[in-house]
Amino acid sequence: MAAATAGIAILSAAEPAGAAVNSGIPSLPNWGVWKDCGTQYPTQNCAQVRATAEDPNAGMLYAVGDFTQAIDHAGSPSMAYNDLVAIDESTGDVVPSFSAHKFNGRINAVAVDPTTHRVYVGGAFTKIDGSGTHAQHAAAFDGATGALLSFNMRANDQVDALLLAEGMLYVGGQFTSVAATPRTTLAAVDPATGALVTTFTPPAIAWSGTNRPDVRTLALGQDAGAAPALYVGGHFDTADGAAHMSVLRVNPRTGALDAAFAPKIDFTANDPLQAADGIAWVDGSQGGSPGIVVAQAGHTNRGYRFDATGKRIWFLTPDGDMQAVALSRGTAYFGGHFRCVATAPASCYTTGGVTRVHIAAVDLGTGAVDPDFTPAMNPSNAPYYYGVWSLEVTSDGVLWAGGVFSQVWSGGKTYKRPKLAAFPAV
Repeated sequence: MAAATAGIAILSAAEPAGAAVNSGIPSLPNWGVWKDCGTQYPTQNCAQVRATAEDPNAGMLYAVGDFTQAIDHAGSPSMAYNDLVAIDESTGDVVPSFSAHKFNGRINAVAVDPTTHRVYVGGAFTKIDGSGTHAQHAAAFDGATGALLSFNMRANDQVDALLLAEGMLYVGGQFTSVAATPRTTLAAVDPATGALVTTFTPPAIAWSGTNRPDVRTLALGQDAGAAPALYVGGHFDTADGAAHMSVLRVNPRTGALDAAFAPKIDFTANDPLQAADGIAWVDGSQGGSPGIVVAQAGHTNRGYRFDATGKRIWFLTPDGDMQAVALSRGTAYFGGHFRCVATAPASCYTTGGVTRVHIAAVDLGTGAVDPDFTPAMNPSNAPYYYGVWSLEVTSDGVLWAGGVFSQVWSGGKTYKRPKLAAFPAV
């Protein structure tokens, strides 16, 4: 996603107490993905990891994005994997039995069914291995072999979010139709066939400015009455004609808008970069009331926690985009394009901020920045688009970070980690 940083941070105040649950020292040395920048930055590696998804039953992690080669943790010779790669979680090795494919556009989202071992991807592509069959912005693969499966969703524009839940595959993006049926930015399809679920009719999601609306993140949780609820985030400011800035909630079976759910999202008027890029559901077992944690990008950058009624519990004020969020044992991890994080009402531009380069951990209950988790994902801003675009805590407690970075600085040492890093649970 596009990044926006308004200025240089002034870093001063002492860091509040917290409790880290992941090491700041990355494991699995020398893992990475590669793509030549071409003429713009000829000496740079411009590969990206945009998203990851785990199959816990198979011990596999699938990473997607924009890359042409992969190298495993042992530093083996580069292997030709284009935008989709399978990784053995226990070793960090690329899984060569998962066949490589060629996509004609970037992959933005991935989801896994651990029962059927099917891997779903969505993005800007319209061809796989030169064919448009089963490849219109979404596709499904056998998770063990990498074989392309018969899955025909047929979105008319790019897919940016996928969520497998409630027996359906929820799809978000910039499309206006699925299977030639009007569906603007949000739809549900049959995970076996890709056929549109016509009983799921989402609200009219729109952006009142000149930019196109875009659903970028999805999370299944509950509403204030503990009924299942689908949380939707992205670049929009209305739903069914009513104001809903960046975040809304719908019935996961029918798609009906929960008009009463309207969390307070800070924003800059007419900001073309305004978006909720990440949402994670807090089930209450990690402390406090159930609700959501939101990573917000744009010229007003924020990290939030809301309860299930939409009440704001805390918020953060970084100096750049927050674009990913993951939860683990009472800690919320944020990734994005920032170099400072402050807890409200402090500011990175005056006093109160602490240095955090593209990744931060905060106490889920209070929002206090964790003083012990301090890895820096570098370079910080040269070229401008460096950052962390995806975060995931896998079933073994490991925090995986993907994005556009080349190394991790931690504990006074530099670790080579091009585009993907794993921080073990402690």
